[in-house]
Amino acid sequence: MNSRRHWTPRYVVDRINVELYERLNPAVPWLTRQANEILDSFLRPTDLGLEFGSGRSTPWLALRVSHLTSVEHDRTWYSEVSESLKTQEIKNVSYLLREDEEGVERGGSAYLGVAHTFAPHSLDFALVDGILRDACANAVVDLLRPGGLLVLDNANWDLPSESRSPN
Repeated sequence: MNSRRHWTPRYVVDRINVELYERLNPAVPWLTRQANEILDSFLRPTDLGLEFGSGRSTPWLALRVSHLTSVEHDRTWYSEVSESLKTQEIKNVSYLLREDEEGVERGGSAYLGVAHTFAPHSLDFALVDGILRDACANAVVDLLRPGGLLVLDNANWDLPSESRSPN
């Protein structure tokens, strides 16, 4: 049974604002408005980044940085994002499909293993928004340069919180 106890007036207003923001900004990542604003002000044309979990964020990030490596585990979604990158003629993305579900279940993973191809302190930012979020977030911490940025989307899924707000 799906409880709707968290549907307070504040929650409904927040949810409407999120929906409105996403509809009015169809090219921005599916992150909060504040996260997108921080990323937009933080990223520089010389930055190198790593993204676990692709989507609207992939071309958006690529247009703001020197190079982006993006890792996706879902073949269908990979095809959609590949087409988007091709249509927009974005060429500074190393886009990788790593769909090894058996490895994920055993604790090893070609998906997560992409992080191990980078040298320590070689990345300016990392966006973790795919599978194995906790392991991916832990794997990229040492890859970030001093002052680098780690964005962990939907961190509330793994951290204790009483909030039911959409943001």
